[in-house]
Amino acid sequence: MINLEATKHKIRSHASFGVMAIGAISIFVINFVLKHVMGPADYGKYTVLMTYLSALISFGFLGFDQIVVRLSNVVDQIVYINRKLIYYILISGLITALFAACIAYLTYIATDSFIQLFVIFLLSNFIYLVSTVNRLKSQFVLSQVCSHAWKFFLLFYVINAVVTSGKLTYLEVTFAITISMIFCGLIALVTCCRSKIRGCDDTNNNSKLLVGFILSIAIITYLNYFDRLIINNKVGLIEVGDYFYLQNFFSYPFVLISTYVGFKEMIYFKTHISMDIVRTKIIHAIKLGIALLLLITVMVTVVQLKYHNLSVTVYDAPLIIIMSITSVIRLIYSVLSSVMGAIGTSHAVLTSNIVSGVSVLVGTLIVIAYLKSIIMIAFIFAVFWTIRTITYYYQIRGFIYEYRESD
Repeated sequence: MINLEATKHKIRSHASFGVMAIGAISIFVINFVLKHVMGPADYGKYTVLMTYLSALISFGFLGFDQIVVRLSNVVDQIVYINRKLIYYILISGLITALFAACIAYLTYIATDSFIQLFVIFLLSNFIYLVSTVNRLKSQFVLSQVCSHAWKFFLLFYVINAVVTSGKLTYLEVTFAITISMIFCGLIALVTCCRSKIRGCDDTNNNSKLLVGFILSIAIITYLNYFDRLIINNKVGLIEVGDYFYLQNFFSYPFVLISTYVGFKEMIYFKTHISMDIVRTKIIHAIKLGIALLLLITVMVTVVQLKYHNLSVTVYDAPLIIIMSITSVIRLIYSVLSSVMGAIGTSHAVLTSNIVSGVSVLVGTLIVIAYLKSIIMIAFIFAVFWTIRTITYYYQIRGFIYEYRESD
């Protein structure tokens, strides 16, 4: 007999993932449709804009948001945050939005209005900040609604425009993104006004932890998004659009799950931690990754053979294989990152980032100096992810064993 209460509880506990999945499906459909209704150059510009937007979600607050997650306290739905951190997070959000708008305007997508770019990036930071506050209060569904609402508005606009006119230009899409961000920003503002946030004094010196988190988030932002910017510079705007299109099939679904793991598991690992638990979750991540990879491969193959409209060919196979392996590695990393974010020592975080940072620096110099192949650039980034994942695993194993010995 079905236990209705248990079923309802399970649905509620995973409702936030449902919202996240709808947001991911929305952006997937948007990317797929735009690939077929925009010109190659316009789609390349759109790819670069989305790369900047995604990077800001990771690094829009220079790591201060992660310190807030780590050190804030919630009592009776009131979030207590160190007063200095509140100032730092607001200033950093403003600075990164301004900096990103300047770089995007001057180097990549100068056809945009600078003010328009700044508004998009600033609202993105604000929306993410409100989402983080809701996450701290364990209001996971509301947090995800704040994060993804702009994608729903954009999807509606894109579908409506395609049905009515059959095509879209880059400028029309950026206008739609701006309007969507404004709507979502209003939703976040209402949510923010309802949230109770209090400043508090904290005499602890968290400078080492902050440095570790800044390095960590900077490296992750680089690994997640800078392959596209490098391909744009080394190969071309049209090619980066094609690369981004393939990522929608063989990377983006894994990013969704990785984000959800980080979203939920960091809170879990604050109170439940052992190497047995970590290894079990890694095994589950690998199984899930392989199963998802097989499902995507079968679906893409069947649709391409039947309808011939996915723009995926056998010549893309080497790149798809590299993307797939990288995606499974990223699932494993998401588990380890949650552990590190929840209980990682400043020494472990800093050591892991130094090792990763050196490998990224050396590899990037090789790419800049010698590589002009998309496949080789993707391969180098797969190596980056592997090195970082292995480093995190051994650092986590070390400080968990130290905790056991101290107990």
